[in-house]
Amino acid sequence: MPRVDPVASAQRVDIIVPGLFGPVPIDPETIADTPTLSRLLSRADCSAVPAEDPVSALMGSFHVRSDPGADAPSAPFCFLADEPECSPEAFVLHADPVHLRLERERMLLFDSRYLGLTRAEAGELCDAFDLHFSGEGLRLLAPRPDRWYLLAETPPQIRTRPLHEAVGRSINALLPRGPGGVAWARLLNETQMLFHHSNVNKQREREGRLAVSGIWPWGGGRLSGVSPRSDYVMAFGEPPLIAGLSAAAGVALAPLPEDAGGLLRHCPEGNVLVYWHALWSAVLGADGVGWEKELRRLDGWLSPLPGVLKRAEVRSIELVPCDGRLYRVTARGLRRFWRPFFRISDRLGSNAEAR
Repeated sequence: MPRVDPVASAQRVDIIVPGLFGPVPIDPETIADTPTLSRLLSRADCSAVPAEDPVSALMGSFHVRSDPGADAPSAPFCFLADEPECSPEAFVLHADPVHLRLERERMLLFDSRYLGLTRAEAGELCDAFDLHFSGEGLRLLAPRPDRWYLLAETPPQIRTRPLHEAVGRSINALLPRGPGGVAWARLLNETQMLFHHSNVNKQREREGRLAVSGIWPWGGGRLSGVSPRSDYVMAFGEPPLIAGLSAAAGVALAPLPEDAGGLLRHCPEGNVLVYWHALWSAVLGADGVGWEKELRRLDGWLSPLPGVLKRAEVRSIELVPCDGRLYRVTARGLRRFWRPFFRISDRLGSNAEAR
């Protein structure tokens, strides 16, 4: 995101809202109007930014850059949120539990939202993994049943793909690559066999529940050597990545207030960051009905912002839909009444067609 030098009495509100333009399986013509969003977007200045997914948008907001050809190191920051006492020297990868299903010669991946894992199940599978791979310097941890991490004594020589790129898709072309790719293909295959024969999956199958087929490694890195920095005085959101980045950068974090006006009540001065995750969750789940419900909720939540801009309580508002664009609106821009009305349905349609 563009960086603005802080001014004592000024404020910038950055709102990262992945999934704002879908894509979701819904008829664009049936989407209800979003008066606040449409007003802000139609009167904003639009510019290109390198934020094309939630991970890159959040990491960029805290000025964390990954080495060319390496993963964006989201895992150690998420692990910091889930395990605040973790060692900064540990090399950590996401190792999310997944279900794999063979359909027409394609192996499709479904993430933990479909699994409903219990803490006991996660613990038993992690213990089995650690026992099996005890001589390879690997340890699998599940601080939450739906969020697992893999700690490696030696950084793997692989390039991975984020989980959100694999959900609901064939994984054949998305598996880890690089000098260590062959070894990691073996590890993932062994993990599938190990889990397949586990008592956890045998019981789940008897109960008619989806099996935990394996893990999806991605986003590896170390906290040491990475120094997030920020001109935000406060951040709002709940997912582990914004929590870990905020903790590492020394930025106060709070849950989303009841409406956007509450941002100023929490933080009357300084720049603030908001991460709105609900639309992205609906996109990953291909939930058109849920997406539209969350879109209406977001529009209502944002409704105080035009008034806040008019009263000069903030200098600018930046909306980042994680599609390579940034929309910046100011009080002056808000007076551009001649601008064409911005309809989310128009952008959603073109986005869905491109996908």
